[in-house]
Amino acid sequence: MKKIILLVGIMLAVLGLQAKELVYQDKEGNIRWTKDNSRVALYGANYCLPSACDFRAAVYVDGDRDAMISEDLDHFKRMGWDGLRLCFWGDWQNTDAQGNLIQNEHLRLLERLIDEAAKRDIYMLLSPIVTYNSQWPEMTDSTNTGFMNVYSKPDLILDSAAKEAQKNYVKQLLNHTNRYTGRKIKDEPNIIFVEVSNEPAQMADKPEAMTDYINGMVDAIKSAGCDKLIFYNVSQDFKVAPIVAASKVDGGTYAWYPQGLTSYRTVKGNPLLCVDRYEQLADPAMKGKSKIVYEFDSTQRDGGLQVPAMVREFVRGGCQFIAMFSYDMLRTAPKNLGWDVQFTNMVYTPRKAVASMISAEIVRRWSPGEPNRYYPANNRFGDFRLSYEEDLALLNSGDMYYHSASVSDRPKDIAALRHIAGIGSSPMVQYEGNGIYFLDRDDNRNAWTLELYPDIIAVDDPYAVPSAYKDVVVASSREREFSVSLPGIKRTTVVYPGKYRIDKNGFTRIADHPQQKLYSQYKGWPSHGAHPAYPERWSLRDWYTTIQPTEETANLTTVLNACEGLKNIDYSRNFESPECRIRLIRTVPDMNNAYELTTPDLTENPAWRTAADVSLSHFIADELWNRKGTAPKKIKIWAMGLNGTDRALVNFMDKNGRAFGADFTLSGSMKMIEIDAAALQPYPAVVLPQDWPGVCSYYYPQSVGVTGQPDWENMEQVQISLRGNLYPEGKKQNKGIVIEKILLEY
Repeated sequence: MKKIILLVGIMLAVLGLQAKELVYQDKEGNIRWTKDNSRVALYGANYCLPSACDFRAAVYVDGDRDAMISEDLDHFKRMGWDGLRLCFWGDWQNTDAQGNLIQNEHLRLLERLIDEAAKRDIYMLLSPIVTYNSQWPEMTDSTNTGFMNVYSKPDLILDSAAKEAQKNYVKQLLNHTNRYTGRKIKDEPNIIFVEVSNEPAQMADKPEAMTDYINGMVDAIKSAGCDKLIFYNVSQDFKVAPIVAASKVDGGTYAWYPQGLTSYRTVKGNPLLCVDRYEQLADPAMKGKSKIVYEFDSTQRDGGLQVPAMVREFVRGGCQFIAMFSYDMLRTAPKNLGWDVQFTNMVYTPRKAVASMISAEIVRRWSPGEPNRYYPANNRFGDFRLSYEEDLALLNSGDMYYHSASVSDRPKDIAALRHIAGIGSSPMVQYEGNGIYFLDRDDNRNAWTLELYPDIIAVDDPYAVPSAYKDVVVASSREREFSVSLPGIKRTTVVYPGKYRIDKNGFTRIADHPQQKLYSQYKGWPSHGAHPAYPERWSLRDWYTTIQPTEETANLTTVLNACEGLKNIDYSRNFESPECRIRLIRTVPDMNNAYELTTPDLTENPAWRTAADVSLSHFIADELWNRKGTAPKKIKIWAMGLNGTDRALVNFMDKNGRAFGADFTLSGSMKMIEIDAAALQPYPAVVLPQDWPGVCSYYYPQSVGVTGQPDWENMEQVQISLRGNLYPEGKKQNKGIVIEKILLEY
């Protein structure tokens, strides 16, 4: 009898570690919490420290990886994020060629990350096969042992040995015991989703091969005793949606990068123009399947204003788990070492952090299927407001007031207010710093806790090629005046980054930040932005928010000049589209710099996602800063046609997406072409840079059906286009233009 009791006890202990799944999928494809049947709504980010470039970046800053995980997940919790994607390069760094699991530091850190996330009530998507080389960007480490060293991405779907290696790997990983929790990975309750493969080679033309691969992987995952909801990528090629929907997976994963991934500089202009629609989420083929967002970001943008607009559309489309890519570790954030076209950290990108906190609340408070009008009619929705002019995302509800810039909107119910997160000033706070702060009301309603972070000063473009030897942002801790006007409390004092208690008696400092030393080590260097009169202190001006006016002394303003090179030029992408070729050349005989834009064929093709058009674009608002209040009289273009090309289009687009242009005549030699600015007519403007994976329309919706006159007060883009409808049938081949510069005459 004692033996039976002991055996039963052991079985119960084991069952205790094999927790019941926390979520399930209903008949309509909704993901619901098992405990109360409510709809799951999770927001967070990818976190990649256990492997690949983030693993190495920690060493570049002498970081303690375990401590970094803890402090970064504290940020998740502080911002109200409850979702995390485990993007794990086990296919490169934790297997052999046959897919046998190798235990190493990468695996240990994955276990640590799972444990620390669960402690903070963060729920996870596990993506164990990443497919992309873990050695990017350095490509100097030769320690990769995994099966991805042997197989290509197509091999993973088509090669029988590659498929067996993957099945072997996922089964061993799921049955691996986490040393920190004592549970097998498959039994970790806070891992609620598994993604078969990150951005696999999509083969819409090979449905049988894809179905065999997907179902084989699902069977392997389930054979390991894993009952998690299983997902497969859709957005890498939307044409595979019917294949995914007909497979054994529970749902599809989606991504979105509205500015693409290849500019390597800060992209300027209105970020709200091109994120009104993600129509592929409404594909009827995926009816009854769940949808989650495995990656998205407002890439190469400052401020984060685009993030809540994107999340609104994800929620409208039915997505229930939304993860940014990727969270920058606190220790590496000053250098943006992780992923060069993404940049998100609670301390070092404060405006984006607040915008992301607001996004998390959109996930919780907005409803699937809610109508979404086009910009600017959708700037207000529910408790939320977005403003390009103010660079502001705002949540103003009964209990919360979050603002990503200074704001004057009165709180809806100040007596009910419990949480404030902000940048700058509001009706409740007067503060001139640009660091993030949090105000949380105590349960007794008589006091608030202030958590204040340092000012952040940009010293370089954070989206340029990263280096371990340069900072792109620095934290500047300094004393500043902080005033609060809250029910029963009106106080002002000088504060320093840290934690304070605020009540009717004033401010009481209660704690430093655990990273206080990190936030206080930068005092400024004369060569890196310090004011010459105060070399020990940083200048308050940062490079990306202060517009430098052009110094035009005559009646001409240059808005495009090939002498500036291609760095600040956006152009049409070559993907299911006309082939776009652009390069910088020298003209003959003058040897002037010029842009050469060419395409072999502009004949309409049903296989294209885009219009029959190739274009280049340049942001011009900075050049026109000192022309406010005036409109140009003439547009002067120095250009010539190639291969008999006799027409091209110049187009000017304002901050609201309204565009006016003119098609002009080209000759076979370089000439100055003059256009009367009063003769400009509405023309659709191209969304540049183009998004990935092809969600946005080719033309800005706001530029279609335009009436009225050009708004030169708010002009932001100039575009040059070779457009198929400019040329007669049979003469759309081998089109090209060489353009040296464009000037506006006032």
